[in-house]
Amino acid sequence: MALCTCGAFLLVQLLYVSGFQPKQNISVLIEIPEDVSPGSEVLRPLEFVNCSTANVAYAGNLQSWSVRITGGDDFGRFQVHNTSLTVTVAAPLDFELYSRYNLSVEVEHTRENQNWFINIVITVRDVSGYPPLYDKRCETPVLSDIGGTEDYTVLTSDGTMDAFLNGEHIVTAVDLIKWHTGDPSVVNNVVVMRDDCSVLLLVGMTTLIGRKAFLAPWLHGFGAGRLEVQCHYKNRKDAGKMTLLDISFDNNLPRWVQESRIKIDESVRYVVAAELNDVWSTSNRIRCGKNVSFSDGPVLAEITAEYNITGCPEGRYGLYCDHDCVCKNGARCHGFNGACKCRPGWRGRACDIPWAEVVIIATPGDSVVKYIGTNLTLTCLAPHIQVANMTWLYEAENKNTDTEMIEKGPVQNSSVKFQPIYESANGRYTCLVKAEDGERFNTTFILSVKECPPNRYGDVCSQVCDCEYGGTCDRWEGCLCPPGRHGDRCEHTCAPDTFGWNCSMKCNCENKALCDPVNGNCICAEGQWGEFCHECAPGIFGWNCSMKCHCLNNASCDAVNGSCICAAGRVWRVLSGRLCTQG
Repeated sequence: MALCTCGAFLLVQLLYVSGFQPKQNISVLIEIPEDVSPGSEVLRPLEFVNCSTANVAYAGNLQSWSVRITGGDDFGRFQVHNTSLTVTVAAPLDFELYSRYNLSVEVEHTRENQNWFINIVITVRDVSGYPPLYDKRCETPVLSDIGGTEDYTVLTSDGTMDAFLNGEHIVTAVDLIKWHTGDPSVVNNVVVMRDDCSVLLLVGMTTLIGRKAFLAPWLHGFGAGRLEVQCHYKNRKDAGKMTLLDISFDNNLPRWVQESRIKIDESVRYVVAAELNDVWSTSNRIRCGKNVSFSDGPVLAEITAEYNITGCPEGRYGLYCDHDCVCKNGARCHGFNGACKCRPGWRGRACDIPWAEVVIIATPGDSVVKYIGTNLTLTCLAPHIQVANMTWLYEAENKNTDTEMIEKGPVQNSSVKFQPIYESANGRYTCLVKAEDGERFNTTFILSVKECPPNRYGDVCSQVCDCEYGGTCDRWEGCLCPPGRHGDRCEHTCAPDTFGWNCSMKCNCENKALCDPVNGNCICAEGQWGEFCHECAPGIFGWNCSMKCHCLNNASCDAVNGSCICAAGRVWRVLSGRLCTQG
């Protein structure tokens, strides 16, 4: 028999079985990308059968044929289409998990009682950027879908953005993510939400009308057909940039648009391309601006908007929540890119491939800070394992302490509870699992809890701080008072003549001058001066001894108010002020 090629490399062999019925084996090599969509066609087995023999031709009549996958597809990645009898992709593929499949397919012609066995070797090609990654920094809430016609967006705002010139508000326009809604001038609206919590948005328009018209003088007045502005968050952190183009003047699109191979409609004249980075907080106030030159001098042109991460209804993702999630088995779907966060025992793009593993789950979870004196449960799970024995192994943080082993027997899960956690419990907790087939699994959780809960202190964190006046709660000391205060809760000010931390330092002020309880500085009264509040020298008085006395006839001067103190034993009349002039 001659070798035949039907769109792929075939190796055809004729074998004979009992009853002398011809039994034919066909081998096929196929390569497909890992991001191929479920439902995509992989192979038409009947074409290869028709190619391998001239005796039986299906000629489009499928009623006498049957096709079955008999092996090599343990996780149901492929299926046979009921009506067309083609082999198609049934579920998402993942190169990292399985890069090669050896499918056994049986083709039978029931009327002629003939069978063909096709060995399909499928090589899965790695695709950059696939599958999407789950980034917890911009993890989005899951909303309750109340039904109806409500339009959801994973990012929301008040629906507007504002434009300013030199800080003066000039117009309020429709928010960029809503430009496509009910606007016939918008032809292109493309959104790319990346794994790194960045959002890329392109809007292509035939004209700038309505509340977008304010951009026209900016673009043509000082932009010369192209205007690029840098964007920042309210903390001045870089937020990306926005580019406005009149492609009839400048068609050099931003790099990300070119790399994404976005096809711009021929009718589009104006393009707005926004690049927003690090969109992971609940509130993102963005200000995009640039210093530009007008005929009457330079001005600062700015656009502001605020975006909040609000999430999508369950089972949907994307900026407009218009994509369906593929996540299975309780996996969480990321609202940005549809990435799946698998639960223990599951792997793959859709978390639909069972995976034998041992995991330790901490309750409360990893996102909750663990403190001494609080409760914690460590649970060992062994999904998809026939457990013969499960054992906990504890190695204390203090190496001088003996290792402790706790056998749990043939159970699928077991827990270690801390009610509450003490510092002495710190160490390595390893869950060892032996499967019935002899395979061994293990995983380790390191417990290192050294801090008390807020407002607690003591060896087991049982005492309450309740510090006042800016005091801070220390694990061992309790309230650490700021300078100038003392007491169990910092409720007291320093006693006279003391200052500093815990009022432990002595003042050096003279002449009964007051001392600042915080820094020990002497607070001089009138008639005193210098670092330690010395008395004024004769002939001067007042604040900081800065004024000169004018007393006559050997009268002394009051250092506080400068009044003249006349000589004792004599009577004087005070004339011309306080000069002790003889009466």
